[in-house]
Amino acid sequence: MLTRNGCLTRQDRWRVRMDALKLDAAAILDYRDIYYLTGVYIPHHLPGTPVPLLLLMFASGETLLFIDSASASGGFDVRIPENGGWGVTETLAYAWSKNSTTNPDHTSLLVEIIEERLEKHAPVKRLGFQYESMPWTVARAVVGSLRPEEFIRIDAALGEQQARKDADEIACIRESIRIARAGYDAAQAAIAPGAAELDVLDAARSAAFKAAGEPVYLNGDFRSGEMGGFARNRKIEAGESYIIDLWVYHRGYWSDMSRTFAVGGDPLPAQRSLYDHLRAILDEVPQLVKPGMDGREVFALIDNRVRDFPALREIGLIHHAGHALGLRAHEMPDLNPNRGGAIEPGCVFTIEPGGYPADARGGVRLENVYLMTESGVETLSPYPFTYT
Repeated sequence: MLTRNGCLTRQDRWRVRMDALKLDAAAILDYRDIYYLTGVYIPHHLPGTPVPLLLLMFASGETLLFIDSASASGGFDVRIPENGGWGVTETLAYAWSKNSTTNPDHTSLLVEIIEERLEKHAPVKRLGFQYESMPWTVARAVVGSLRPEEFIRIDAALGEQQARKDADEIACIRESIRIARAGYDAAQAAIAPGAAELDVLDAARSAAFKAAGEPVYLNGDFRSGEMGGFARNRKIEAGESYIIDLWVYHRGYWSDMSRTFAVGGDPLPAQRSLYDHLRAILDEVPQLVKPGMDGREVFALIDNRVRDFPALREIGLIHHAGHALGLRAHEMPDLNPNRGGAIEPGCVFTIEPGGYPADARGGVRLENVYLMTESGVETLSPYPFTYT
């Protein structure tokens, strides 16, 4: 979990950004960003049931957290630090349910407590808000109460700050990777001709749950003989190449790795040569990627190396070369030909070369997670490469 010192340090940095943007207040609604700043971890309560929240940070230092009652009481695996959140001066809760039946109008209930609490609050001149995640009704309640003269989008500013991970965030990512490795061990043991893809996924999930000591989200590409896709009730066949691009989301942070396995344990010559080529590219990452490089430049380097394989010379890399990750599975900077961003120290990112010629019966994709440091690249996902 995120730490008190980490959250308070991030709040201090965010207030510096607020000052640079001349913001009197910032409205933050995404549960991931609320966790990032306060340590209040609120996973989705139930599938398809959003939990509307609001964190209001004022330049004065006042910080208000509007939350649902189930989260405020620590239900549904919610983690609430002392005093309702680190750096939070006041926590206000709306009713999640009535007699154990979930209320159908959470956003309306959130709006009610926002309006009640801010009814006599002093107005602000410049209000920052998350354009990508602010419901119209919540925006109307905040605007009607604080009466700002100007509105400033803060999504990009938050993303820029989050691009450099703190020590407690890196620790969370390492733990997610540890759980993913347990899933890979079980998945690899379950791969055999005649086994169902769903059985392989089930084995990975069971092992991940046990490694974490609690349920976690684990999914990804689990289709044998294909480039990707979710697991099916289909039996895998000897001679196929089985790409498992495995994602784990644990206590707010993601891991994303890819390994490829030969079904039956005896790879075809075309599969082996492709595997060895892509494996060599990952071995070269510390020499290829340097602090401050743009993601577009990294894509070009990886694409060129992929094209060194004869069967891929014309087509090259047909998907991104990787991406940053953290609170979100895909963050900026991106390793794409037309969208990049600088890979600065503190950035956690993946590199994933892949190739899918027909004679490789599904192809090969390999992916590691890396941390950019002041001196270069550190590998965070040292899971072995075993193709047989």
